[in-house]
Amino acid sequence: MPSKCQGMTKSILEKGKKMLKNSYSPYSEFQVGCVAVTHDGQEFAGCNIENTSYSLTVCAEVSAISNMVSSGHTSIQAIFIFSNSEQFVTPCGACRQTIAEFADHDIPVYLVNQKNEIRKHQLSLLIPHAFDLELQQ
Repeated sequence: MPSKCQGMTKSILEKGKKMLKNSYSPYSEFQVGCVAVTHDGQEFAGCNIENTSYSLTVCAEVSAISNMVSSGHTSIQAIFIFSNSEQFVTPCGACRQTIAEFADHDIPVYLVNQKNEIRKHQLSLLIPHAFDLELQQ
């Protein structure tokens, strides 16, 4: 059952909504925003950036994580994914793997729909067998 504000601060909500507005999505008209929260509480936002060549599209999660890493951080405590949909939108497989690169597998992944309802998942349930070089040895 979704809740209205479980785990989401006003700052995260404002950043997520701003990223939805900043989304460059002229082809799909599907706006996605993301806020990655580090272990020291810093918030890094990103939005999806489409390209006429769809394979060059950048997802919101990758955009937020790129901003985080570019600022010198490499560890996610929680991640919030916003969409302009009434449905809850989960990250694609590539984004799940990117999140897993910078997070413990038990971090919360919060999905936020256009009504500001939230659904919480553990990353390990979204990507139960993430590729990990340490596990491959």
